[in-house]
Formats: sequence, C-alpha cells, structure tokens
Amino acid sequence: MRKYIWAASLALFGEGTLSQESRSALEDLVRIPALTLEQLRKDPDRWLGLRVKLAVAWGEEKPVGNPYFTRFHSSGYVRFAVREGAGPLWEPQAYAGEFSHLFAAKGSPLLSVLRGAKKNERIELTVIVRDAFRGVPWCEVAGAKFSGTWTPEGTLVAVARAHKLLAEGQRPLAVDQFQQALVEPLPRCEKVALLKEIAAVQTDLRETAKAKETLRAALQLAPDDRELQEAVKD
Repeated sequence: MRKYIWAASLALFGEGTLSQESRSALEDLVRIPALTLEQLRKDPDRWLGLRVKLAVAWGEEKPVGNPYFTRFHSSGYVRFAVREGAGPLWEPQAYAGEFSHLFAAKGSPLLSVLRGAKKNERIELTVIVRDAFRGVPWCEVAGAKFSGTWTPEGTLVAVARAHKLLAEGQRPLAVDQFQQALVEPLPRCEKVALLKEIAAVQTDLRETAKAKETLRAALQLAPDDRELQEAVKD
C-alpha cells in the first residue's frame, strides 16, 4: 500500500513541482508497476491516479472525441492508439486489443517525440491513469522509452502469406515467406516466434538438422525459454 500512496503523491503534485533529484528518489522508492494493456483494462479503478508502465506497439494519432468529464479536450491534448507490445503483432490478441485512450499534452516536448515514433515501434510508456469512465482507463503519457525496434508492414504481409501457404500445404514456400519476414529491426519476441515457426515446418519436412539449428538460433535470442531449452537437447 505504501508504494501506491507515494505514487499517488507523485501524480498529484506533478512534474513541475518536484526537482529532478526528488522525482528520481520517489520513482526509485515507488518502483512503478509494469502492466499489460489487458491488466490495465481489467481493473482501471485500481490504478486510478497512479503511474504505470506499459510495453506497447505504437499505433497512430486519433481524433479527440467527447471527453465526458475528463480533462482530455481537443484544445489541450492529442490522442493516440497503441497495441499490446509484448508479443508478435500478427497474433490475434494483439490486433484485437487496440487501446486508444492515451493522451499527450499539446505543447509538451514529449508530444513531438511521440509524433516521431514509427508505426509498430516498441515503446515503454510511463502513463498516469487520470480517469476511469465506464470501465475504460483514460491515460496521460508522462514518459517514453524507445526500444529502437519495430515491426515493418512487409513482415506482417510475409507472415500472412506464410500462414496461407501452410494452410494450403505448401510448406517449403511458407518457410521462404517466414525467412523474408525475419528482418531487422524486428523486436526479439517476434524473431523468436518466427524462428519457432520455421523450425516447426522444418520438422514437418523431416529436416531435423536444420530445425535444430534454427531452434539454437532462437535460444540465443531467448536463453531463458524453457521450451527452446528442451527442444535443442540431444
């Protein structure tokens, strides 16, 4: 409970009233909780007035609609949409879960930084849950940490083609598409997911040595993945 009281104090007094040293000390003491979008939306009242961290895939700017009782009027804020950023964007839950009640103040240096983000870029946002209206959290962006990775549209197209080819039984062509999708600057989670898909197809094709090599490459990216650890054992 103590950490939430400190977090609420930080949100209440705001950025401008605290020195950098005081703000850093408070943040170290508080240890801002990291949530998924699903966790935030499941119980927004729990986080009301607090700062939380969200790992997101950046989306696009949206028109500011009816602000209801919130502070987020079009005259003072810009609205953005994001998606869950912890997993591959081609998984159904990522595209089913767009979150578009995310706001940045007009005139703030942070707004220009956010407007420069690439689509599908992975960003760790620090947000303040300002309101919860009809079970929906309304959040103000207070900070952003860019990963330098994103999912190109070409990757999403190649993965869709690969899955279609798999459904048609054209496994070698599907592997080609998965390999085309495996490009920089993909996030690590997507590289690992693609390598696992390639290895699965190689196994179906009875290309055991290639599959093992592919799984070892995935393990180098995700050394704590127990599934991969078991799969590469002789």
